[in-house]
Amino acid sequence: MGLHVCTAGLAVAQVGGLDAEQLTLTNCDFFPAHDPHSRAEALRKFVESNGLKGMPVNYVLSPQHYHLLQVEPPQVPAEELKQALRWRVKDLINFDIDDAVIDTFPLPEESFRNRPVMVYVVVAKRSIIEEAEALTKAAGLVLRSVDIAELALCNLMPEDGKQSQGTALMLVQRGEGVLNLVKDQALYLTRNVKADPEQLRDGELLSNATFNHLVLEIQRSLDYYESGLGQPPATRLLLVPVGEGSAAISDALDVSFGLRASLLDLGTVLAGAESVEAQQQALCSLAMAAAMRSADS
Repeated sequence: MGLHVCTAGLAVAQVGGLDAEQLTLTNCDFFPAHDPHSRAEALRKFVESNGLKGMPVNYVLSPQHYHLLQVEPPQVPAEELKQALRWRVKDLINFDIDDAVIDTFPLPEESFRNRPVMVYVVVAKRSIIEEAEALTKAAGLVLRSVDIAELALCNLMPEDGKQSQGTALMLVQRGEGVLNLVKDQALYLTRNVKADPEQLRDGELLSNATFNHLVLEIQRSLDYYESGLGQPPATRLLLVPVGEGSAAISDALDVSFGLRASLLDLGTVLAGAESVEAQQQALCSLAMAAAMRSADS
């Protein structure tokens, strides 16, 4: 089961077949709950009505709830890395490092040609993690993992996008845009992108200021992927559905870059998702991605 709390509300998704070749969406819903009490009540009712008490859940944090930093790791034993990184990032965050929970994930070695090795560091307030624990426990769920949007998004990458040629996968939600560049099943680069989908539904997109700013951010990321990381040009851009206007946005992206841009068909990575209404797909995409996380990942 996957759970995602965002500015718009609470998204939940349930997936079956995690031990089989084919994953299947069995349930998903979205609740426009904007405060902790209403979110807790909505989740409790959802769990009770669907008989999900005791179900393990993967919780996805929204980007505004953590810092994602790229830093050069100190030369210490692996078991001491997290502690050493706390002191490296303490001046890069806007709260006391003693109140922080830290995790890290590596970048592919191939991306460090002629430059220092770097790692991604995730820093969240301890209270944010405690809120996730309290929300799931109150609903009778078992919190199995807390993930970030950038890594959860990778679960939506189609099999043909995990091959040797680079693929850009983009999620555009209000306040939560993420662009991932993936090659050979490895995440090479992730960036936040700023664009409100509501502002991408008005008028001619190619003359839309919000759209043009989004194009500029994407181009900068593609350029860095090539020049900064020394990778061949990405050949594909996939847009996670954004609800109304998704096809028009993906078409406009297709004519804006020298790579093939298209709308991600969620049904190709999660059976049953294609039958979910377009706006519901957009709101629940990260919850679906969280639910797709395997038990050993």
